[in-house]
Formats: sequence, structure tokens, C-alpha cells
Amino acid sequence: MEDGGRMGAANNLGTALQESSDYEGALPLFEECMAVHRRVRGGEHRNTLASIGNLADLHRVMGRHEQALELQIECREAKRRTLPISHTHLVMS
Repeated sequence: MEDGGRMGAANNLGTALQESSDYEGALPLFEECMAVHRRVRGGEHRNTLASIGNLADLHRVMGRHEQALELQIECREAKRRTLPISHTHLVMS
């Protein structure tokens, strides 16, 4: 299994880079996190969905609205399949 600490570190660095407006530096880190989580944990695991959301947010701030929208739809649909209808992530959706 992939080292969860390594992915956590990559995600944290990606977040720091995004917050400092280094979007191009954050992009490969968020893409790697999403790919590893999908491969190791599956497409509907909470860590996978969080990494999809992080990448979607990055695309949004980069002005890549089409890519952001695709990822946001993917994330929402996975949550609809896996979370109870009363879950707080779906109540406002």
C-alpha cells in the first residue's frame, strides 16, 4: 500500500503552494494525490474524494472552469452514491 504519510505531505505542500499562488507547482502534487488515492483506495473513498475536490478547487482558481466542473460533478456523484441523503455534504447540494 502507498505511504499515506507521503500523500499527506504532498497534499499539504500542494495546499501551501496554492495558497502562495504557485498554482503550477501545486498542480502535479494534487494530480499525484488523486491518482494514488484512486488506485489504492478506490474512486469513492473519502480521501479520494477530498483529493478530487482539492484538484477541482485548484483548477477553479487557475481559471480552468471546465476541468473544475468535471471534477466537481464526479465528486458530487460519488458522494450521492456513498453518503446517506441526510449527510451534511449533501443537504446543501
